[in-house]
Amino acid sequence: MKKLAHLIVGFPIYSYFVNAINSVLNNDTDSTILIITTGNRKFFGWGGWFDCNLKDESKIKNYSELLKKKFPKITIVYKNIKHKDYNKTGALYDAYNLALRISKKLKIDFLNIIQNDFQLMWWNKNFIKIADELFEKNKNVINLSCRFFNPKSISKPLVKNIYLFSLKKKKKIYLNCSYSLCDHGIFNLKRINNLGISFSSTESEMQKKLNKYNLALMHFPIPCVGTIPWPAVVRKGLVEGQVLNSIYPFIVCNNKNPIRKILNSKIYLRQEDLVKTNAWWALEPYWYTEFGVIDYIKYLLKLKSQKSLNLQYTKFGHNKMNFFEFFFKKKFPSISFYLITFLFYKFRRIVKKIIKIL
Repeated sequence: MKKLAHLIVGFPIYSYFVNAINSVLNNDTDSTILIITTGNRKFFGWGGWFDCNLKDESKIKNYSELLKKKFPKITIVYKNIKHKDYNKTGALYDAYNLALRISKKLKIDFLNIIQNDFQLMWWNKNFIKIADELFEKNKNVINLSCRFFNPKSISKPLVKNIYLFSLKKKKKIYLNCSYSLCDHGIFNLKRINNLGISFSSTESEMQKKLNKYNLALMHFPIPCVGTIPWPAVVRKGLVEGQVLNSIYPFIVCNNKNPIRKILNSKIYLRQEDLVKTNAWWALEPYWYTEFGVIDYIKYLLKLKSQKSLNLQYTKFGHNKMNFFEFFFKKKFPSISFYLITFLFYKFRRIVKKIIKIL
């Protein structure tokens, strides 16, 4: 069987990394785990003498060392990279390239990239066989997206009905020919090395460079990675939004056999159909940043036009909140928090510019 490594990567927010790492260990104790943090998290975020380091990267490193002792049979590698250019992809792409080099030394065949606000929901050894078979039958594919997605979001999808021996059945497989790859999912490292591909510049610039290869992004037939609804985001090295802290998994499956349900379903299931928040309230339909208000409104209007809009706050399937819970329990997004912190983040950016001038 081919060797796979899970890469957990992103800006060092301790609670997010612990949640993502634990989600992998709870589902897969056979594969290598690479943990790469990008930069360090500041208390205020403007840096310099007027700020202090929260040392989240040190906490994540210490947690990784504890896991090495607890799971001696699993190869666990931790690295931190410092990156001064905090554009949207700069530090992240540096981490991806580092992971490619480490994987090559460890003779890894497939790299499953899980960003720090993602969570591995379910896994079994057969997934590696499925990925291997899909790559073998689709020579123009180097990346399988493992997240839930809406097929209607692809303007002109290429749909293939492929018989998979690893599943012993035919599956409808979606390909997005407008993209060569995405920033997550399972990557075929042999093909990446053969093509001399590395991550650089911005997503759009990289896409232009890859167009000459006529590659297509394929969606894995069994989505297995969930995204934390309404996460805090990082912009120019600054954390914006509420950071969720919990001793429980952030999201959980609400079905006893999700893989069977996905395989037997005649329609493509959304994340909300199988995954629920755990011990905290979140607005459904979910969104993947707390600050993408305009994009989210557009998304709601699209769902309304499709007559599939069901707007509600939920917590593990429950969709009622009394007065006390609504105002004092964790809920995402928090409108009151958003209005207050929006002004703070604007002020913080101004202060950071002033400090740079000084």
